[in-house]
Amino acid sequence: MRSGLSTGEGLIADLQGEVQNIDADRRRLIQEPEFAAVLTVCERQGNKLSMTLRDAWDGRELRTMTRNAPLNVSDPHVSVVAHVTRDELVDRLHSQDAANGFANRFLWICVRRARTLPFGGNLTDEALAPIAEKIVRAVGFSRQIDRPMTFGETARKRWCQVYADLSRGRPGFLGGLLARGEAHVVRLAGVYALLDCTPTIECEHLDAALELWAYSERSARYILGAKLGDADADKIYTYLRNMHAATKSEISDIFGRNFDAARIDAALQKLLNAGSIVQERDSTGGRPRQTFKLVTANADASS
Repeated sequence: MRSGLSTGEGLIADLQGEVQNIDADRRRLIQEPEFAAVLTVCERQGNKLSMTLRDAWDGRELRTMTRNAPLNVSDPHVSVVAHVTRDELVDRLHSQDAANGFANRFLWICVRRARTLPFGGNLTDEALAPIAEKIVRAVGFSRQIDRPMTFGETARKRWCQVYADLSRGRPGFLGGLLARGEAHVVRLAGVYALLDCTPTIECEHLDAALELWAYSERSARYILGAKLGDADADKIYTYLRNMHAATKSEISDIFGRNFDAARIDAALQKLLNAGSIVQERDSTGGRPRQTFKLVTANADASS
């Protein structure tokens, strides 16, 4: 288990270890409580972290082609569990993250705190023991499988029915985020099957995976559905989600008074065209005052 993703080279070096060893453990569970920081370093020119994580998700060999100290890791198995607020994600996730496949290699899960517990919960080791035992059995079973996992006959038919919808392309920024539905579902179904200690994916495993993917898709739509992938438009949208309404002068202030007014006008027009905001004109006895407001359906700023 690790944290602190910063560069692709750093991740590869950690996987390789001090001495390259074909028997070394190539598995890492990366926990990032501040995923916004990871997204920030991915934006830096020359940083290969995004590309390395994409290759790791695909199971490709990870390597750097440096002359003096090349790095090389085969058969990587890297998982990332990350946390980020809705506003930070809308602000930091850009169109290239969707276009290059970085964002759609993640399952986006929207969560809220269910209860307020000042002193934490009281979950005991005894309560966790049955879950731990089941996981231990599943891991032990999985290590003994010496052939590829397969679909059961009924599950195979079900998979053929849902595959076209899972793999169809969707337009826009949100479409880029949801472009790997079929890959996520089949991986999840495999995990559910292994938890049942079987190498065969049956309908109950596939249906469970489809339900989790459906929740992830709804989460992505809720969190990022109004995001256009345009940095200026998304910055205005984030501001309006917090303020609910603002004049054009107030919107200009968030960019700085020397910012190109034409760019602000273009960003506002994109939001208007997308139906994310509406424009109102208030009579002031002189030049009408322009006020921009979120469309009610998108104005859930409290979550």
